[in-house]
Amino acid sequence: MPVVKLEAIRLMDPRCTEKDEITSTLVLLANGLDKSESAAAWQVPSRAMEALVKFRPTEAARVVSAFALAHPAWQVRAAAARVAAALKDEGTLLKLASDREPNVRTEVVTGLAQMKSQHTAQTAVAALRSDDHQLVRAAAIALKGYTEPQIAAPALLQTLSRLTTTAADNSRDARMAILDRFKEFARSELPGITLLPYVTVADLQPFLHDYDPNIAAATADLIGVVTGVRPDPVPTHRAAQQPAGLDFFRLPGHAVILLDNGDRIALRLLPDEAPLAVARFAELASRRYYDGLTFHRVVPLFVIQGGSRGANEYVGDDRFMRDEIGFERHTRGAVGLSTRGRDTGDAQFFIDLTDQPRLNYDYSIFARVESGMDAVDAVLEGTKIRSLTVSR
Repeated sequence: MPVVKLEAIRLMDPRCTEKDEITSTLVLLANGLDKSESAAAWQVPSRAMEALVKFRPTEAARVVSAFALAHPAWQVRAAAARVAAALKDEGTLLKLASDREPNVRTEVVTGLAQMKSQHTAQTAVAALRSDDHQLVRAAAIALKGYTEPQIAAPALLQTLSRLTTTAADNSRDARMAILDRFKEFARSELPGITLLPYVTVADLQPFLHDYDPNIAAATADLIGVVTGVRPDPVPTHRAAQQPAGLDFFRLPGHAVILLDNGDRIALRLLPDEAPLAVARFAELASRRYYDGLTFHRVVPLFVIQGGSRGANEYVGDDRFMRDEIGFERHTRGAVGLSTRGRDTGDAQFFIDLTDQPRLNYDYSIFARVESGMDAVDAVLEGTKIRSLTVSR
């Protein structure tokens, strides 16, 4: 199974006595990115390319230049950015800085920041114009330590205002990263480094009434740093989203995930355990929300995760879902809501590949795999959901 190959490649270590044999194998596998069918079977060659950094960096650089930079699968281009960052190849990162895929640009911004490149700030400020929450978050983090608030602060404020206008709950992480940069400017002891006048208290005051209480509280903390007096945050309350006219006696009991390779995964939904999650899942399925999305995260012997419009941890459906922690356990085949803290599910879901007792009582379980665990076990990063349907 490819997933076994992928894990074997990940575990290869340059200290192995068979280093030359391993290197030759990795080069052969990585060259597979040149095959015409590699757009649909890129996972093993791409992993081999990344592993070559530890064994023969010059070969990793060659594969990136020859095959990865223009590869049709964005995941390969993202891997190329990680390789370039590991090799401190600034030129390759800058070539990828204008990639159309936000996940690739996220790797670029992160890589440049790790290298402390002089191009970090320019690339990060440009990335702030994105609507992708993960990329905006990465850009704000990359600006940590930047000493020119006259450039960064206005761009950060514009992005904060724009994301706030979208009213998406899952913009929280990106917006918190922006507020962290503002706090850094305000606290700086370096001459000439200050948040004011580039962002004023008047600019910040509307966020004291944000729909997200975390943002309102962080804004109050920031104003306290700037003025010496912390105001009370007064967030605007809005109810959690749930389907209108919800009928708990008519919730669906089954779902089918059809993958792009024809594999079929049948789920038994658990409306008695997590009725709100099942209702939201069914409502999104009826809108074809999941159709065409991918499983963007695959961790062998742990979970597979999908349901993100951006194929990353930070972009799902706009509104958060409340947790429904019950008595179900995270055993093999359990289907749970992916979250980044309490009550932050945004329609992304994961399937446990093995028993995971450490996850018990932390994540809502709203379904179990009835049949098709063999298909679940075979899912690779980038596997596409052709359709997701529910029925009673």
